[in-house]
Amino acid sequence: MATHAIFEELGVSYELIEIDLAKNMQKSPEYLAINPNGKVPTLVHEGRVIYESAAILLYVIDQYPESGLAPDIHSRARGLYYQYLFWMSSTLQEAANRWAHPEQYVSGDSNLQQVKDNANDMLTHCWGVLEKVLTNNGPWLVGEQLTAADFHLFMVA
Repeated sequence: MATHAIFEELGVSYELIEIDLAKNMQKSPEYLAINPNGKVPTLVHEGRVIYESAAILLYVIDQYPESGLAPDIHSRARGLYYQYLFWMSSTLQEAANRWAHPEQYVSGDSNLQQVKDNANDMLTHCWGVLEKVLTNNGPWLVGEQLTAADFHLFMVA
């Protein structure tokens, strides 16, 4: 979703191929041949295959530096941009996944609620961190500049 939104923001042409997760299309041999993790999204650009949302966003924005959707490489904001993208991928998004799909983290039904409760605690913490950042430094994650990190936050939220 974040990559799709970035393409729309950039006004570039792209081909969106729907992968029906309910039909496990991400586990098909054809899809696994390009993304061995069997997850979405996956970007294929000029023969390169990139997967993981944050990596795709970084790659796409690097193709369009004039877009202004990434802070200058030598700025303090660039470090924050990287920080928030990686933190959202490894902490916020992981907690959201555990909350939404606890069955993927334990076998059987006995511990599903515990997984969900622990994920909820982490999400509460993460949303608190983000609220403080946006309140004190906003309106965007790195301050006054809209970046690809904000699109990633939109996707997770």
